[in-house]
Amino acid sequence: MPFQSNHSSVHHCDTIPAAMMAGEVILSFADEIQKQVQASDCEGPGLHLDETTGTKLDRYLSQLPLLIGTSSSSIRRRFDHLGTELWNICTQRMTGRSDPTSLVLLCKVKALAWAMLDVAVPDRSLGSFGVLDAAFKLVKACTENDCIAISLKVIEAVAIRLDALEHSEADVDRARLHRCNVQYYMLRVHLAWLQGRPDIADHLYLRVPESSTGNHCVLDVCFKVGSSALSGGQHGIAAKWLERGWKQCNLLIHADGECDVALNDKELLVLHALGGGILCVGLFKC
Repeated sequence: MPFQSNHSSVHHCDTIPAAMMAGEVILSFADEIQKQVQASDCEGPGLHLDETTGTKLDRYLSQLPLLIGTSSSSIRRRFDHLGTELWNICTQRMTGRSDPTSLVLLCKVKALAWAMLDVAVPDRSLGSFGVLDAAFKLVKACTENDCIAISLKVIEAVAIRLDALEHSEADVDRARLHRCNVQYYMLRVHLAWLQGRPDIADHLYLRVPESSTGNHCVLDVCFKVGSSALSGGQHGIAAKWLERGWKQCNLLIHADGECDVALNDKELLVLHALGGGILCVGLFKC
C-alpha cells in the first residue's frame, strides 16, 4: 500500500536560513536520486546509482536521523511530498524484484525517503503513527536484505518518536501506541538475535507489553528466531522461542473466534519446528 502524504501534520514554525539551506540541499539530493531510480529500467538486470550519488547516500544514512534544525513549514511540506513520492517509487520497484544488489540499493533509498518523512512530521502530531508504521515496514525490509546498520539507525529514531507520544499531553490513541511499542521491541529482539546477542534478545522480549489477544509481530519474530536457532543447532534456545511463538498462535486463534487458515497453517509450522527442537534437546540429554 502506498504511503499517504500527511501535509496537515506539518508543523508551522519560523524560518531559520541555515536550516532552510540544509533542507534545500537534502531536497535537491533526493530529487536527483528519484530521477536516477525512475530512469532505471524496472525490467533490467539491476538498479544502479552513479558513484558520487551512491557515496553521498551512504553518508546521509550513516548520520540518521536527518537533523536540519528548525525549518519553515514550506520546507517540511516539500520533505513530506518528495519523501512520500520516493517511498512509493521504491515500494513499487521492490515488488517482484529478486536481485540482491538492487534490493539493497532500494532499501537505502527508501531509508532516505523515510528520514525525510521523519523530518516532515513532528514527533507528537497525529501523523506520527503513519511515520512509525512506515518505519516498521522499512526495518523489516532492511533486515530481510541484510541492511542491519540501517535498521538499527531507524529503530533508534523510532524510540525517540515513541517516547514523545508516550509523554504527549494530546489525545493519543493508546491502543495503537501499545501495538507500536510491541512492534518496536520485537524488531529490536530480531536485530539483537541477528547481531549474535541471544541474551539481549531475551532481555528485550521480557519488556514486550503483554496482550491477552496475541500479536502477529510477536509470533513472526519468535518463529524466525526459533527456526534460526534450530538451524544453528541451538536446540534449547530454539525450543524456548518456538514455544513463545506457539503461545502467541493460541492467543490469536482464540481471540479471532473463526477459522483462520493462514494462522492454523502457521501454528502447524511452529508446532512442527517446536517438536523437532524438543526432540533434539531430549536426545542430547540422553
